[in-house]
Amino acid sequence: MKLFLALLTVLVLFGCSQGNRVDSTVKKVRIASLVGPTGMGLVELMEEHSDVYEIHLVTSPDQLIPKILNGDVDVATLPSNLAAVLYNKGGGTFSIVATTAMGVLYVVGMDTDIKCFDDLKESGKIIHSSGQGATPEYVLNHILEHNGLTGEDITVRYLSQHADLANQIASGTVDMALLPEPFVSTVLHKNPKLSVIINLSDEWKKIYGTDMPMSVVIVQNKFIEEHREQLQKLIFDYAQSISFVKNNVNEAAILMSKFDIISNKEIAAKAIPRCALCFETGEKSQKLLQNYFEVLYKANPKSVGGKFPGEEIYYK
Repeated sequence: MKLFLALLTVLVLFGCSQGNRVDSTVKKVRIASLVGPTGMGLVELMEEHSDVYEIHLVTSPDQLIPKILNGDVDVATLPSNLAAVLYNKGGGTFSIVATTAMGVLYVVGMDTDIKCFDDLKESGKIIHSSGQGATPEYVLNHILEHNGLTGEDITVRYLSQHADLANQIASGTVDMALLPEPFVSTVLHKNPKLSVIINLSDEWKKIYGTDMPMSVVIVQNKFIEEHREQLQKLIFDYAQSISFVKNNVNEAAILMSKFDIISNKEIAAKAIPRCALCFETGEKSQKLLQNYFEVLYKANPKSVGGKFPGEEIYYK
């Protein structure tokens, strides 16, 4: 009996130590994101939960893509169409868990009499835009087509870089520009005579009855399989972080400046409401994205990686 109890004690202690060992190896979640609107929703995680989340901010997709494809991060926040491209390119090693921003594209100009695209047709003005061969061009063309407008009605001229176009509209070199945030808030800050005259997300909503899903959160499938509890905590914490940003704009703007997501806190505070931050999951997120991917796929299959993303891209 004494021998049995001794063996039982050893087994219990060994089992406890094994259980503790498993708990102690729960990993710090590695998250990567672009600076700007894509990374806005992370600031509360960065400030309050740095012991749980290791967050890497990068300034270009070229820096983000290898981290995702090589599995160097568990989670990433990135433009929606880039997620589709990487999913097709990388063999489907991750899943889209949530949509985080709805529409960041705006037409900016000085002519406040212009309220819609029909007004542009009548005025004969030119829209200057960046993002040729990318989302801004495809979304703009789709909205123009839906409004019955063609190249004969409205002229669109493209510049290669958002920053170059922002400088030109701020200085008055061009009259009207289609830009994403935070460039919109930057030019309005530099030139008070400018204003937002058309919100492309509003135009998108007229067509589909929903907002335009511009950013998503993806999670590596390996992480999903091995860390279910952490995934649920991540979903909760990320949603809370976005809620904090939306409900505490000035405080969130200070944090964005602190972490160089948007360096100027005044611009960040103005940009936050125009980024329509959210944390949509499940069927609602999937429906939003399917409409969006369909438009991009029809415009250019390469914009979503050459293949329309099926249901397997979404986390269930």
